[in-house]
Amino acid sequence: MRRSKRRSSRRRCFQLRLQEFDVKTKALDNLINQKLLEAAAKKIGIPAEKVLEQEVDAKVAEPSEAELKALYIVQKQQLGRPFDELRPQLQQLLKKSKIQEAREDYYKTASRASRSLHSPAKAESRGRFMTRPAPGRSQGPGRHRGVL
Repeated sequence: MRRSKRRSSRRRCFQLRLQEFDVKTKALDNLINQKLLEAAAKKIGIPAEKVLEQEVDAKVAEPSEAELKALYIVQKQQLGRPFDELRPQLQQLLKKSKIQEAREDYYKTASRASRSLHSPAKAESRGRFMTRPAPGRSQGPGRHRGVL
């Protein structure tokens, strides 16, 4: 009986740790996304709140008739109303879904671009990181003081 209680409490503890990890991961993702938006806003010269509207949302196409009908057919049983009656709601739902997907793609692309700008390989090619000191240069703080 004690073993089953221990297992049960370990399982609950593990589940709580997973939930904590998920919450922290989402919070970190949100923070990173906010920083990416702020950087993009600064670069383009517009408020951060407007970046997604101008750079992503405005470029998302309206759902096609075929997409609307496909969505309706897939969920026809649950909807229980005619297509023409539900068309505006389906269009709004599909548009929001496309915008969400486009925003996720935007964040991924911006994140990749940001990482490539700050990666050691790129920085090394720009001369920021040196693998060994240049001839005649100091090799550490002690060299400035004349200590070997």
